[in-house]
Parts: sequence; C-alpha cells; structure tokens
Amino acid sequence: MKLFLTIKQYSLALTVGALITALVIATLPLPASVQAAGVISGIVFRDFDGDGVRDANEPGVGGITVTAYDPSGASAGVTVSFATLCIGPGNPIPECTALNTPAMGSYTLNAGGTGPYRIEFSGWPASLRPAAQGAGNNTSVQFVPDGNSSNIDFALHNPAEYCQENPRVSVTCLQPGAAVGNTNTTIYTFNYTDSGTMPLPQTQTTASQTGAIWGLAYQRSTNSLFAAAYIKRASALGPGSGAPTSDGTGTIYRVTVNGVPDSAPFIDLDDIFGAATTGANPHTDLDPFNGNGDFDSGAYAAVGRVSLGDLDIAEDDNTLWVVNLANRSLYSIAIDTRTAVARGAVPDPGCARGVGRPFGLGIRDGLVYVGGVCTAENGGTAADLLAYVYTYNPATSAFSAAPVLQFPLNYPRGCADIYLPGYPSPPFPETGCLPAEWQPWQNILPAGPYDEGFGAFPQPMLTDIAFDGNDMILAFRDRFADQIGSDDPGPAEAPPGGSNLNAIPAGDLLRASPNGVGGWVIENNSQSVPPGLFGPTAGAGNEQGPGGGEFYVSDQLPGVHDEQVLGGIAQGARFGEVIAVAFDPTTSDNLFSSGAIQMSNTTGERVRGYQVTPPGAGFGKANGLGDLELLCDQAPVEIGNRVWLDRNRNGVQDPDEPPIPGVTVELWRNGVRIGVAVTDAEGTYYFRSGRDPVDANLEDNIIHDGGIGIRPRTGTPGGASEYEVRIPNITGPNRQPALTNLTLTVNDNDSSPNGDSRDSDGETVGNNAVFVIPYNNHAAAGTNNHTYDFGFFEGVPTAIALMSFTAGWEGNAVMIRWVTAMELDTAGFRLLRSATGRIDDAIIVTPTLIRARGGPGSGAMYEWRDATAQPGAAYTYWLEEVETTGRVNRYGPATARVQVESSLHRVVIPLVIR
Repeated sequence: MKLFLTIKQYSLALTVGALITALVIATLPLPASVQAAGVISGIVFRDFDGDGVRDANEPGVGGITVTAYDPSGASAGVTVSFATLCIGPGNPIPECTALNTPAMGSYTLNAGGTGPYRIEFSGWPASLRPAAQGAGNNTSVQFVPDGNSSNIDFALHNPAEYCQENPRVSVTCLQPGAAVGNTNTTIYTFNYTDSGTMPLPQTQTTASQTGAIWGLAYQRSTNSLFAAAYIKRASALGPGSGAPTSDGTGTIYRVTVNGVPDSAPFIDLDDIFGAATTGANPHTDLDPFNGNGDFDSGAYAAVGRVSLGDLDIAEDDNTLWVVNLANRSLYSIAIDTRTAVARGAVPDPGCARGVGRPFGLGIRDGLVYVGGVCTAENGGTAADLLAYVYTYNPATSAFSAAPVLQFPLNYPRGCADIYLPGYPSPPFPETGCLPAEWQPWQNILPAGPYDEGFGAFPQPMLTDIAFDGNDMILAFRDRFADQIGSDDPGPAEAPPGGSNLNAIPAGDLLRASPNGVGGWVIENNSQSVPPGLFGPTAGAGNEQGPGGGEFYVSDQLPGVHDEQVLGGIAQGARFGEVIAVAFDPTTSDNLFSSGAIQMSNTTGERVRGYQVTPPGAGFGKANGLGDLELLCDQAPVEIGNRVWLDRNRNGVQDPDEPPIPGVTVELWRNGVRIGVAVTDAEGTYYFRSGRDPVDANLEDNIIHDGGIGIRPRTGTPGGASEYEVRIPNITGPNRQPALTNLTLTVNDNDSSPNGDSRDSDGETVGNNAVFVIPYNNHAAAGTNNHTYDFGFFEGVPTAIALMSFTAGWEGNAVMIRWVTAMELDTAGFRLLRSATGRIDDAIIVTPTLIRARGGPGSGAMYEWRDATAQPGAAYTYWLEEVETTGRVNRYGPATARVQVESSLHRVVIPLVIR
C-alpha cells in the first residue's frame, strides 16, 4: 500500500511497512453524512460508432475489471464484467441459465463499507481504447453517490473499426485483354449511399498501371490504397516492379486516392523471396481472335493457385497482410519500411482428396483471420469440399491449433441460372436451370453443363472475411467465372466450332455465430446455431444455404439467378448492413452489369444496389469486380476529464470530493489556442474532434487544423506532443470566478496502477494551470484520453515543507516524530488520534500547542510521546499546523488502520521532489 503526502511543491510518498500509519493533507472537514453500501451495476460495451451511446448492434465486452473505492481510498469491492456469450441454457457454462442469464459485458458489484464511491474500469485488451464520452459512457473513472446505482456503463472501441457516416467505397475491377495501353479502370470509388446507376463512379487507376488486381487495403493516415496482383484468365498482369525477378504475379501496387488515375509498384514478393515465389506468370496469348484455339490456356488452372489472394491492413494502419496462393502462405509487410516477412504456411485442416487452399483475410482485435477451402481437386466429390478459418496471432507468430470455423460445402444452393419460364419453388428438381451447388475444383474445362453458350460449374474460393458485432461474415467467389469470362472462345480444350462461353458466377455470402468458446458455427436454415443470436430470415427453407435456407436472402436476382455475389465484401462496424460486390446489382433491366449490393445484417434483405460497370462492359457478369474497401477516416480523438475540489490536498480524486463547475478550460497547439470548453455540473470538460464538424455524434468544439482536429503523432516520440491543456487565470488579477480562493493542488501524486486516471495533472505556469500532453498518449488515431484532471483546494498553500512524519511503538508508548524543511508563519503543531479511523471521532492528544522552532529558511525536528496509546488497539493519527493567524492546516487521515504491537514499527515518509 502507498499513501501520499503533498505540501506546496513537494510530493511525499508514504510506503506502509508498519502497523501505525499517518498521512497528510486535509483542509476541509469530511461530509457529515455517508451513504449505505449496496449494489452497483452496469455494462461494458463496444461502441462501434464512437458516440458514447450503446446501439442495438453493439455487444458487451467481458473480462473488464470494475473496482469501487470508498472515501478513504480503500477498495470497497471488485468484480469483472461477464465474459461469456450465452448461447443457450447451461451452454457453454452453467451460469448460462434459462432465467436471468447475465448479458455479455454486464457486471454487478456488491460494494462494502460506506459510500460515496469512485468506480474505476481497468484491464481492457490492447486492441481496445476508451470510447468517447456520451450518454452511455462516463469514462473509466466515475462517481456514484451511494451503493445502489445502476447503468454505470463504460464504452470501449477499436479505433480501426471507426468509420464516418457516408464513406467512399473502393472496388477493384478486372479488365479483359493486355495491360499495356489499356485505359480501362481497375479501381473505382463511389459513395457508400449511392444507389441505382448514378452518379457515375470515379476512376483511380487503369489496367495499364496495375493490370489484373483483386485484393485491396486502405491506409487511412496517408489516404493510400494498396492492390494485389491476381490471376484471372484473359486479364493480363500489370508491369510488376520492373526488376528481373518480377513477372507481376507478386506485385502490390500503391495508389493515392485523389481522383487522378495513378499507381506505382509498392513491393514485389518475388523480388524479396526469389523469382516465382508467387508462381510464374501463366498468361499466354491474350488475343481471343488469334485463330489458333489457344486463348490464354495456361491461366485456366492457375486461378486460385498462382499470384496473390486477399490483402488487408492491420489495425496499426501500417502492416499489410497478404496470402500467397502459390505456396499457400501468409505474409506481412511493414508499409513504412517496406519490409516483408514470411509468416508460414496456412495450416491444412486435413483435406480429403484435395488441397487446402487459403485466400480470404479478416482483421479483428489484433488477430488475422485466414479463410480457405478444401478443394476436392484430387478426384474428390462435393462431399469432400470444406470451408475453414484459422487465426494467426502476430504477437506469438503462431496460427491457431485448429480452425475456429469449419463446415462442409455440399449444402443446397439453388440455381446459378434459371432458363425456363417461372421461378421454381422448393423442392428444386434442378431442371430448367444451371445448378449452383459447389463442385470440386477442376483444372481443365468441364464438359458442361451449358445452355446456349452460358455455363455454370461453381467452384468455391473463400475470398473475404468480415465481422458484424461478434458474428463472422464469409464471402465466397466462384472460381469458374475467373476461368471462363464473357463471350469467351475458351481455352485449348474447348470444343472447336462451338459458341463462345459466358460464365454465370454463383458466389455466396454466409454468416456464422460465436460458439462461446472462441470459435464460430455456420448458419443453419437462415439462423444461428443455436437459434437466437441472429435470424431466421425470409431465406428459411429456400434450399439455398446450409440446413436448407440462407440468412442473406437477397443475394439473388429473383427468377434469374439464385446466387449473385462475387466474393468481395466490406463491413463498417457502425453500419447495419454488409456491402458485397455482385453482378446485375440494380434491376433486371441492367443485365450483364456489375456493382455492389447492401444487405441488412438483421433481416438479410436488400437495402440498396449500385451499378459500377454498365451492361456489357468488361467481363459482364463473369467476376468483373474484386475486393471492396471502405475509405474510412482516421478515428477522431477526444480528450478531457474533470476539475474538482481536492479537500484533503492529496492530489487524488476521492469520491467525497465535489466537482467544480463553470471553469474555462482551453486546448492549445504550438502556442495557438484551438479549443475552449467549460466544465459542466459534474466538473467535466471534453475536446472532441473529427473531420466532419457537423457530425452530431462528435459535437466538435475545437478549431479544425486542416480538417483533422486533434492530430495523432505530433511532437517528439517519447517526449511531448504539440498539445497542452490549459486552465487560464487560476491566479492573478483576472482569476476565474469559479476558482476564487482556490489553489492548484499537487500534480502526478498517485504512482499506483491507474493512478494517472485519478490524480491531478496540471502545474502552475504563470497565472495558468498547464498540462503538456505526452506524445505517447496520442501516438495513434482514436486514442481517446480522459485522464487530464485538475484539482484545486481552498485557501493558499500550506506554509510548511514537511520532510518526514513517523510513528512507532517504543517501550510502552507511541513515539511520533516529524521533520520540517521550512516554516512560514507557523505558531506550532498539535496531534489528533482516532481509534476508529474517522476524523469525526478524533481527539487532540497534545494538551498544549507544540511551539514551532523552524523558520522561513530553516526547518526543525519534533517528537511527541503518546503515553495513552494502548497495545493491541488500532489508531490513526493526524498532524495539524497552526499558523500565527490562527489558520489550521490538517494532514491526514491515514488510509490504513493498524494495531500497535509490542515491538518497534515505524512509518517513514521519504521526500520526493516534484
């Protein structure tokens, strides 16, 4: 235990190694009444949109420590927020009862002792940060008037999940033909809320700059997109890095999002790890009219097996993750240093008669999720097809020992293309349509089925992973539509003289719920397993998903195609829908187009559709679009917290110390005032910032510096940032009225765990109280900080500087000693003692005033023998300084109550100069 002593410019820390304890500083009496103990309850939740209010899609966060402290500073109770997602009575733990099951993140704390209490939240994972203050979040330190308090909630957020209300959306677009001189667009951007066919999307890159690309990642801090090379038959690779080892299969391109088509090779894995690390360029003759019957035949088998798969950026906004399809391995790339690291082969779950082929990625809370399929390509059947997801932990450099999700792919899927009139109803005889059921991977053109030049032979690739709350969303791409394009004469094995082929893709979108023990379970007949976490939807029983139905019922063009998505998805945590690339995204009047559809994460129904490429452009229906990314802003930063009356002058916010409303607080950057706030009735103040100053969720109150507000990473790493919080005019002729007769208390006086969240931070500079914000406090976007507190006490600083204060049992009495370094206008001292630890019960044990012997330039040593102390009793002592004016300054009380023993025990307060 540590107790704290503060006088004037000194901070004196008391380490309790004894059985009698004394403390310092209290100038005001404690409140006359205290509150009864009781129950404190609330929830810790994940605030996706950063508004401090819990929305319906924002889950609880378990495992967070909640501690109550009483007015003496002692712990009055501790608990942990409920850390299990109950998925049924007794499942997965007995505490999941049928009635009164605790919600994930909820807590109940039975506070002991007497209130009021200071409630502190601590122990959140490194991937989460305190969210902005709001109606449902009063930050990590809160005050309750008594023990019977509910809705004492706390919000956390992952800054990497933040997104503004209407972000731009980027999507890769694969173009047929050679790359050289090809001015067709390979990356488009459009608004999240765009629908229909207008406005037109904006071009960011062309085929001549990037060639065929699929994976896409966005770096918020630099407004840069990164795009990974991809093998699609009849679509040439880009220029590569230009090095002899580069043939374009391992290239990642960098694009500045500015509306002017541009890109540049950023890194090439083949340059770093050796030629053909990502496989050799398989493209041959890209001229469909060459007349030799060999139209890019080499690329047919290479789809999903050569070049790069999905590309994502880590939550640090600096690390790229990419899947090498050729060696089925995961790689990381540090953007700032262009350093690539091979992280190892993605595990194979034990694929029967096939190969485990990874492709898709997802990032969440520090983990990398890698998805793949068992292909059944070695003579297998549909029963051998399997989807799986592993996690990779960068902190341990290890994949999970087993998949966190695994399920078979031989479920019913309806029709890829319906060519007979009328929409068939379940059960489907699968006549009059090209079936959509997944098939084993084929590396040569299958004999059928085809209908008048239209073909479907769906082969699964798990290409993208996203999260909605605690649920996982999986996107599948149909490999066949990357092997066969639009109006395609086919590879060498295509029968001569036949019609050109048009692939009808049949991708899919599935949802999985957590199983309560770190894994997920795929949907069953449009709902979670067990039921209750999501669904059912109108897709129940439509024979288009696991268990006979599908959650996302609108991934179709009714009466024409039962499966419509192309394998790229994006999920903004604040949004209630998932956005997916799809063909024919608007209406049946715009066939052979491509774009994006948005589907509700509650009902699975279509919200809107937007056309990116018009009918007949590029590859038409045949997998013309790739990955999606939301161009989300960096998470805004909020700082603040509380100005309070530090009655006992110890620089720590005790629960019985009141707030100070009406105090003007300023935010400065590099000598320029950029924000002003006034403390409210609770003594709190906040500076909020964001790119959109009219965003109602942010309530900005600072001048926007280049549209950013509070910028992360300013100043000197490891030193000071460019920002300071200032309370002006705490002294001087223009003293703030709210601070009349108040003096700034000692700063940084609590070195215990989480001490900075409860102690005072300001120092007196001229007539102002100033706190210079450290660089490391805001070294990343979204690093809200609610620990910038300022305490004041009534009157002027004490006129003594105390060096030490000791108490120990000597012989048959307690000997109390203290040493001063200086004394100004001090008449003398007296001692108070309590057997209950309460100042209200304390008695003066010095019959007369102990005269002062020090002066302004010198101190003195004092001792007094308390012969009335009884062995075996519990005592608390206070020291009072009496000034020549009659003013009394009290030091104490002790926060530890100990018994007097028969041997010597001492409490020493060493001097620590601040």
